[in-house]
Amino acid sequence: MRRVVPLPTMLTLGNLVCGFSAMTMAMRATQFAHDPAMIDRVPLTHQYAVGLIFLAMVCDVLDGRVARLSGMTSRFGAELDSLADVVSFGVAPALLAKSLMDIHWPPFASLTITRLGWVMLALFAAGAAVRLARYNVEAISPSDGSAGGKGKDYFVGLPSPAAAGMAVSPVLLYHWLTEHESGVGLRQEYARWLILLLPPLMLGLAWLMVSRVRYMHLGNRLFTGRQRLWPVLGVLAAAVFTVRFWELAGTVLFGAYVVGFLVWDLARTARSARQRRRGARPAAGGPPPGGSPAP
Repeated sequence: MRRVVPLPTMLTLGNLVCGFSAMTMAMRATQFAHDPAMIDRVPLTHQYAVGLIFLAMVCDVLDGRVARLSGMTSRFGAELDSLADVVSFGVAPALLAKSLMDIHWPPFASLTITRLGWVMLALFAAGAAVRLARYNVEAISPSDGSAGGKGKDYFVGLPSPAAAGMAVSPVLLYHWLTEHESGVGLRQEYARWLILLLPPLMLGLAWLMVSRVRYMHLGNRLFTGRQRLWPVLGVLAAAVFTVRFWELAGTVLFGAYVVGFLVWDLARTARSARQRRRGARPAAGGPPPGGSPAP
């Protein structure tokens, strides 16, 4: 390979740089927490890290769109995109959660619980890598690197950007709960229970990424072709809610996507199982399955 497509490649590398910058901010926040003169900058530094991960999501959406619209998709671009996603949506969220745990981890948590929390964060990063590798195998065309039929209407497994958004949104929520000027002003001994729940949450997200649960491809469903009025109004309402309550928007919107489509897929699976059982039942008065009618 001697040539690459410039614009999609730059957007993909922008995704990677945003992920690396978010990791740098997370480490800087941990350093600030040990400096009494800089400890007040910890919430803002964490907010910058979360914002960089969200910016990486924008780059991730745009690089594929630009490549498909220009007809310049390639296997190189698909592989580079997955490598960038592992950093931005796998390692960076885990490191940001680790930074929040290092600074505000409840003092009553034992060493065993702390180590279990670290393992859960590591499994989140591993789950993102496995999910992206499986996507490349199942949904990428070997010839040109474009998305196959499976990726057009739904994802098999929770998409890594959605998992990352759900993983880092509690960081904003925690600081909003504990801020006295712009937040709720909740005492830290109560808000720290949220941090205890963060590693199990990320472990659940890791499982959803490697599962066979179907998640709708909202980008293809909402932004291609003609749409009814209510989805457009829903997107507008989500945008207004994000602007007005940006500390809560990530937790609410990503949580609705993760939980909502999990329930939808479980209901779909249960309905299909009932239909199969109903179809396997013998007709009234007929022979049992595999048997022969009585003489």
